[in-house]
Amino acid sequence: MADKRFYHELSKEEVRVLIGEKRTWGYAMKRFKQPSWCHYPKELIGTMGCWALVGMDGDETRLGIKDGCPTCDLSDNYDGSMNHIIGKGK
Repeated sequence: MADKRFYHELSKEEVRVLIGEKRTWGYAMKRFKQPSWCHYPKELIGTMGCWALVGMDGDETRLGIKDGCPTCDLSDNYDGSMNHIIGKGK
């Protein structure tokens, strides 16, 4: 059942369809891939998962998914900054 897409690439409409079908985060974790650079455990577990992968902003893009999450210490692209902790992100 694995989908070749990443959950964070879904549009708001696609997410609404999953919600309308009453799909669970367990379903999402089985169907969508985790980015290879991301090492967040159970990244798609909703409120306990990675906010950057599951959250959306007003422009229908995932929050924080820019250049592989360089401010996250669980990313291969981590730049060593603490901006995400002190609220001064890029």
